[in-house]
Amino acid sequence: MNTVHRPLTMWLLAALASANVHAVSDADHVPVLVVVLHNYAAIAPRILEQAAREVARVYRGLGVEVQWIAPLVEFDRPNDILNETLIATVHLRLFERDGRDHTFNGVIGIDAPRAAGGLMTVAHVLYEPVGDEGTSALALAYVIAHLMGNVAMTPDGSRPSTIMRAGRSEAERLQRGESPFTPDEADRIRSGARVAGPLRR
Repeated sequence: MNTVHRPLTMWLLAALASANVHAVSDADHVPVLVVVLHNYAAIAPRILEQAAREVARVYRGLGVEVQWIAPLVEFDRPNDILNETLIATVHLRLFERDGRDHTFNGVIGIDAPRAAGGLMTVAHVLYEPVGDEGTSALALAYVIAHLMGNVAMTPDGSRPSTIMRAGRSEAERLQRGESPFTPDEADRIRSGARVAGPLRR
């Protein structure tokens, strides 16, 4: 339990320590999505790490930084956190899919708006391996990216419930370096990130 909260604690300590360093203009603020992974499915750390890196790559292309909090997934974070604007904190609860369910082979994501309220969202991922580890990681990344995108598009919590799924074809899309989002979805994520800035300060 301490391992899970340690990155957040260190972030808060860094925030307090650097609070008086310098002021940052609104134009310099970087939108940030914080993701807390609850790995109840016991997904292998290397699969989680690959999925997390792919999600971070996709969102970096949209001008949004992703910060991960989990015992098994930790990434370097910017030294200066004064230039960040929190869009939302997304708690992803990862569960193993029932092996008897053969309606769809792949990863399923479920967004539960208003489950926690405010700056916090809870979403669920039902995980099932899709081929090899690399393909499984990309399918997981595709679902996670869309669950986060659903939050970023409407950070005020007024979004509808969403179910997302990903199998081999979605994983192959990411493998080719393509975005998991349509151009319209990408624009809505960028717009939601911009709107979140004034709301969060």
